[in-house]
Amino acid sequence: MKLDNSYQKIIFTKKKINKHLLVIPNFNEGNELKKLINKIYFLKLNKIIDILVVDGGSTDNSINLNFLKKKINYLLIIRNNKGLSRQLQYAYYFSLKKKYSYTLTIDANGKDDPKNIYLFLKKLDKEFSFVQGSRFITGGKELYTPYNKLFAIIYNQTKI
Repeated sequence: MKLDNSYQKIIFTKKKINKHLLVIPNFNEGNELKKLINKIYFLKLNKIIDILVVDGGSTDNSINLNFLKKKINYLLIIRNNKGLSRQLQYAYYFSLKKKYSYTLTIDANGKDDPKNIYLFLKKLDKEFSFVQGSRFITGGKELYTPYNKLFAIIYNQTKI
């Protein structure tokens, strides 16, 4: 697999510490990225999983280098925002090159709770090769979803 490197810039990289990688795609999420990373540290997830922030070229204050250098292992900037799928392509490629056992993703927007990462890793280590969370399954929660988006999701589900 070869990716066009003209769009990416690795801002910093630290030594690989853990066998798993947590990917946080970000694009103009403001203070939500910082809140998420602080929660990851509060939960001590940084002790069991390395962190890669893949930014799509944010123009807001979400990429605070002083803060991120203290908290995460890697920062990759994708110039000329090509969307979430491009960010994830680079992240998965990066993970494969670094030979991580598992790669997990969590959005930077604060809608997902990182405490579930422990459960995902437990399932991956013992039983499964793929685990996916969903707000649409029994027990799933719709947190912070705007009503117009929630209405569109429910409306579209009834059309299927």
